[in-house]
Amino acid sequence: MQVTANCISKCFNKAGFKDELLRLSIPPDEAEDEEPVREFRNLFENMISVLHVPEASLDDYVNVDGQIIVTSDPSDADIAQEVQGQDSSLTEPDDDDENDDDFDPIPPPPPSSADALHSIEILQKYIQNVEDVPDEIFGNLNKIGNFITTSASKKSKQRNITDFFTRQ
Repeated sequence: MQVTANCISKCFNKAGFKDELLRLSIPPDEAEDEEPVREFRNLFENMISVLHVPEASLDDYVNVDGQIIVTSDPSDADIAQEVQGQDSSLTEPDDDDENDDDFDPIPPPPPSSADALHSIEILQKYIQNVEDVPDEIFGNLNKIGNFITTSASKKSKQRNITDFFTRQ
């Protein structure tokens, strides 16, 4: 399927660029496509005048990406080498890859007891707003909260009263 100039013109018209088509030299056998090209040229000229870029040409605009390499024609040997895994870029590890094996990321610290209890409170508020929740769900959340509180209190140590006074 080929996109015609008429299709492009309709797209520009739909985008709001109405009655501003461009003028290009068109061979006589493409006379039916002359008006969309003329509208496109007018549109381009208006764009140049609005953007204040007088040195830009329509040919530069149309061919702006003409030098970009988007495909390649590999030889049979290149294809065979890549398939067999003999491509040097595939077999030689990068320096970054070597360092990745030796690098052990530091795991994030576990949440505090206060953070865990706050999360349980949020879960309780959420479940209270859900319909037809069995009571055992609330009981389980309370058990989890009690476990967190108990484990936090076991980790803490009561200080001696002498810890608050300095010796002179």
